[in-house]
Amino acid sequence: MNRQIVFLAAIAMSVISALLIFSYIQDVRRRTLAQYETVEVVVAAQDIPARTIIRQGQVRTELVPRQFVQPGAFTKVEDVVNKVSLVPLKAGSQMIQDVVLDLSQLRGLSSILETGLRAITLRIDEVRGVGGHIVPGDYVDIYAILPPSFGSDPINGYISIPFQHLQVIAVGSRLALPTEQEVRSGRGMPQQLPGGGFGTVTLKVDPELAEDLIALNQVAYTVLALRPVGDLEEVDLKPVRIKDIIRKYKPKVRWTPPKKHTVELLTDEDRRVYEIKGKNVVLKSKKSLGSGGSLQIPGGGGSQPPVPAGLPSMIPTLPPLPNMNATGLGAGSGF
Repeated sequence: MNRQIVFLAAIAMSVISALLIFSYIQDVRRRTLAQYETVEVVVAAQDIPARTIIRQGQVRTELVPRQFVQPGAFTKVEDVVNKVSLVPLKAGSQMIQDVVLDLSQLRGLSSILETGLRAITLRIDEVRGVGGHIVPGDYVDIYAILPPSFGSDPINGYISIPFQHLQVIAVGSRLALPTEQEVRSGRGMPQQLPGGGFGTVTLKVDPELAEDLIALNQVAYTVLALRPVGDLEEVDLKPVRIKDIIRKYKPKVRWTPPKKHTVELLTDEDRRVYEIKGKNVVLKSKKSLGSGGSLQIPGGGGSQPPVPAGLPSMIPTLPPLPNMNATGLGAGSGF
């Protein structure tokens, strides 16, 4: 009986000792917290990778003595959710403004891409890039010259507009529209690269369009066309063969026959008058000069007797007629 009483007394003393120790610890904690003012701050509830959009459940609040609160620490969970982590964050680390930013403050191309979209970069030059006048935020169409089948004449190729109304999100390394001060100082426009090139443009497209654009850029000659601000209309233009375009604008040469005129031809024996209308040559009259008044046309050889008075004024200065000789026309009455 005495042993049981001793055993029960030992158990009771153990319980009382444990309660006293727990009460002492709680009292020390209360006195410590009372000595140092505490602040509720937001900490990482789990490890968060860099450049990650912070979601609900990845962060929580925790009481921390004011002297241990880091500068710029967040105190509300809603102020951190949907922001982006700039560096890797360990579980329990405080969320501060230097490592957590809004998407609008984040630097880099990925910060201006919506979920589900991709960025595709095309190399351009002065001709293919609208003379370097494209800036981020503009919208462009892409004209593509598609080659014919292998070995065919290039004139059999096609030109089409496979892509319309694509947004430019970067020109070279510029990711934002130039400020008014940059434009006025000349630093706001894309800079020309060595060799006369204008560098690259980066477009915002969906994954399927990105695949098509990459494939097309490997086989076709592409040219960007700048759209006016606010122009969202798509143009329904079918692919056109290059040779049809050439045929459409090829100049048409039309031969205009000369007006009717008269030519007098002098020979050794007579004077003949021909009427020329278009391609037709018709003998209108023939008059003999007699045995003492013979003439020779230039180049006929021999001496040239004096021309009867009044006759020179009747001889027009004209180039030689085709198929003619000292005796008149050759075979046929036309050229």
